[in-house]
Amino acid sequence: MFDFTQQVATRLRRLITPQREPIPNTNQLLNSAGGYTWPVDDWARLDRFLILGSEGGTFYIRERPLTQENAKAVMVCLAEDGPRVVKRVVEISTSGRAPKNDAALFVLAMAAGADDDATRAAALDSLPLVARTGTHLFHWLQFVRAFRGWGRGIRTAIARWYTEKSPAELAYQLLKYQARDGWSHRDALRLAHPKAPSAEHDVLFRYATHGWEAVARESALRSDVGTRVQAMHAIREMSPVEAARVIRVYNLTREMVPTELLMHPDVWDALLDRMPISALVRNLGVMSKVGLLVPGSDAVRTVSARLGSGLQLRRGRVHPLAMLAAMKTYAQGRGMRGSGTWTPVSQVVDALDGAFHLSFENAPSTGKRIMCALDVSGSMTAPVRVGGSRRSRRRIERARRPGRLQLAHRELSRLSDGDQRTGSGRASLHAIAEVRCRSHDCEGRHEVDVRENAVRNWYRRSDEHPCAHDHHRHRRRVSKAIAA
Repeated sequence: MFDFTQQVATRLRRLITPQREPIPNTNQLLNSAGGYTWPVDDWARLDRFLILGSEGGTFYIRERPLTQENAKAVMVCLAEDGPRVVKRVVEISTSGRAPKNDAALFVLAMAAGADDDATRAAALDSLPLVARTGTHLFHWLQFVRAFRGWGRGIRTAIARWYTEKSPAELAYQLLKYQARDGWSHRDALRLAHPKAPSAEHDVLFRYATHGWEAVARESALRSDVGTRVQAMHAIREMSPVEAARVIRVYNLTREMVPTELLMHPDVWDALLDRMPISALVRNLGVMSKVGLLVPGSDAVRTVSARLGSGLQLRRGRVHPLAMLAAMKTYAQGRGMRGSGTWTPVSQVVDALDGAFHLSFENAPSTGKRIMCALDVSGSMTAPVRVGGSRRSRRRIERARRPGRLQLAHRELSRLSDGDQRTGSGRASLHAIAEVRCRSHDCEGRHEVDVRENAVRNWYRRSDEHPCAHDHHRHRRRVSKAIAA
């Protein structure tokens, strides 16, 4: 029976259609949040995927199903007009509209495996335009394996990627981007079998496939390209001061320097002279950690000047979102991964804020009118519950009991942005518990992290136990206190 209450407002029904019901007589579809919204065509979804990607998913959908949905839309567009898809990929990738290039490489790999000959040819011809670095090439090689085999077209495209570069550009790619995603230049060259257009190309190809020992005595290494390769291998036996001098002379990058030398500020000072703007933004925390970036130093003034250069930001294709993420990460004094920390320098934070506004010049204007709307859905008006899941709150309440673990009130609800779990909609509660040691005559109080099984796991590692008195008996007492 037709429900007339959806068409005519009555006293028993609100005038507003609920979010979880479609507006009558419309083509609204169910979205990932459980509500209904207006659909977009596959070409608009292609643009969204190329610009936004699907890494990390969204608040309502995980990365894997989101990527599958976008891939289905890409397949529809490829079947409708494959060359148009390739043209759109090149346009968005080269214009710098996307914060990351992974989605463009993924779609280009799908186009390279399409059934249409014209689409495959267009995708392979556009590879050097989209895969501009060795890392991009390795990403694409990993993607394309899922859509087609290693045929003549792939070999020709890979060979052209290497042979069309000058010896200096090729050496830069071989030394800076050595491996990624399980691929290396050695793998790509052995599968592509490119014909070297010059003697320097031939030496570099043999260096990538057979190593330094195979070309150490070649006469072609006497050129500028060869001396750069020699410098990268000789720097491994140098002191930090000598390495810094070689870095400046031969313009070596961070990837060409051994890890043990990257712990010295002199080395980072030499790398800073010609460091690309994107690499500069990524390594600000490391340079602060090793002591190069300190208030009032020459390095801070250099970094501030370079971040304030709109020309360098345009050449580096720095996206505003990437700059915003870098500013927030550096200002908090720790990265999202790892345990490294540093002391932020206010001058650098201000320079990053200014670079964020300057980088909007890299995102071309759409020329369209944009409406800024407020989200008034049910999730925006629901009460916010701080303190994590119900299980974690019960554990904290147990720890509060007298005679158990005494929580330090100053650290009771320390939540950080990096601890938000958007996939499950929960937040991990961090608290510092003071564990009263009752082993024998020890009256010490030790601070540990109360989170899931952190206390129990911490006491399993005897080498980290701060008290040397009867560790196993003390561990059992703490485990019983948590379980009580």
